[in-house]
Amino acid sequence: MTASQPAVPPFTLQEQVGQVIMAVWPEDEERLAALVARGWIGGVLLRPGQGAGWRQLATALSALQRTATYPLLCAADPVAMARPLSPCELALGAARLPELAERCGRAAAAQARALGIHLLLAPSLDVHREPGPRAHPLRSFGDNPSLVGRLGGAFVAGCHAGRALAVAGRFPGRGGAAYDPERVLYVLPQDRQTLEKIDLAPYIQAGAAGLHAIMSGNLHVVALDSLPNRLATHSSAIAEGLLRRTLRFSGLLLSDNLDAPEVRARYTPGQAAVLALAAGHDLLVTESPEEVYTALYEVVLHGDVPLERLREAVERVWAARVWLGLPEERFVDLPPVEIPDVLVLAREVAHASLTVVWGRPERLAGPGPAVLTNRSRRADGSAVEADVRRLANNLLAEVNFHALDPDPAPSQVDEILASSAAARAALLFVDAAGLGADAPDLKIMAALAQACRRAGLPVGVFLLGNPHVLAHFPQVDLLAYLPGHGEPYLEAAFAFLLGRSGAPGRLPVTVSGT
Repeated sequence: MTASQPAVPPFTLQEQVGQVIMAVWPEDEERLAALVARGWIGGVLLRPGQGAGWRQLATALSALQRTATYPLLCAADPVAMARPLSPCELALGAARLPELAERCGRAAAAQARALGIHLLLAPSLDVHREPGPRAHPLRSFGDNPSLVGRLGGAFVAGCHAGRALAVAGRFPGRGGAAYDPERVLYVLPQDRQTLEKIDLAPYIQAGAAGLHAIMSGNLHVVALDSLPNRLATHSSAIAEGLLRRTLRFSGLLLSDNLDAPEVRARYTPGQAAVLALAAGHDLLVTESPEEVYTALYEVVLHGDVPLERLREAVERVWAARVWLGLPEERFVDLPPVEIPDVLVLAREVAHASLTVVWGRPERLAGPGPAVLTNRSRRADGSAVEADVRRLANNLLAEVNFHALDPDPAPSQVDEILASSAAARAALLFVDAAGLGADAPDLKIMAALAQACRRAGLPVGVFLLGNPHVLAHFPQVDLLAYLPGHGEPYLEAAFAFLLGRSGAPGRLPVTVSGT
């Protein structure tokens, strides 16, 4: 997209209002199709997990496109859509290879366009900090602003080379946000100097790489807004002042979900959408498109929001369509073309991200190990422990395998310890994806590690997911970290254990106690 916007079709006022609404995919698909046919929405955003039946998804998107008068903009999170590459940012932060980030962006874009998806809600440009109570989930390249910007810019370039539009977020950065339960609100409390030095730096780097689209965050930024409860989503000082004038960003600005709890605690979806459009947003993401359409039409019709503001948003939305090659390329081949080598790339990312915090694997890889893991499931419902068991039985000899139940009974823990006492070594695969430091699973796995060590066993721990819980496992013989719990990461762990590959990664964040 360039500064000179392409010619916009002669939309009616009703059509202009519909162009700026992006509906979150509802359970009732007939309701969605009816809204598309009426011209009440200009795009759809796929919920996490809707990529499970990807052939069916491509068919549904093509059907919607045939219903629409103008091409729909379809958006999705690549973490949900491209599971083999998940979690992309944290793994790439551990690998620290911009070339790999560019290839991941290109692969995610190719998968997206094959399905009929145009906007990828990535990369996250949040610069991570040590988490506090109810911190944002760990979706970040790491805690170094320069690294986040460099990898984010490479991912954006790859995504655009694959002809999908990268949507970076959540602006102006929520890596340092903390949750205020009294206000039902995430707050970024840092001063303006810290904000510019840490949170905004990656956006400047990614902008230099050609970033065309940004999603704002539903959080309060103390340094930029004097009203204590106003969200960045509704702040013209952030959207127009900081983003448009100071950073000179001329691309597409999306709101975060206007039905999120921190928004619902303050406004109806219609009110939230009116405020977001007035503040400077171009695409309004909502689970309540009918209510949002009615509210926007009324305020524009009566002049409460200037018609020029709506036209400006419509122009940017249309410019995104033109950049993406729509409407000429709005339909995809059915069944969708499979993208080769995605699993190969996912394995490369997993191996490159494997990080040894301390220790060596030599004493752990022989026959007769006790392999212990906690039971957990991925977003697609598959069991992590099933893959650990399969890989252990296929690659190691005389395995004594145990999967710890969530909140296990003391008798199960005692049984595992008694059964492991005769083992030659103990290998723990600890899935901490989505778990906080106080999770019962983690505490019991840490206690098992120490009990095995007191019994004289060499102990190796492969921690998956949240790196901040590494400090739960002191004094083990091997402590290794992998950012994901998908099969490629488990394969990388076993390959390292058997001496077939190295551990080139570095921790993407600073972890207290390691």
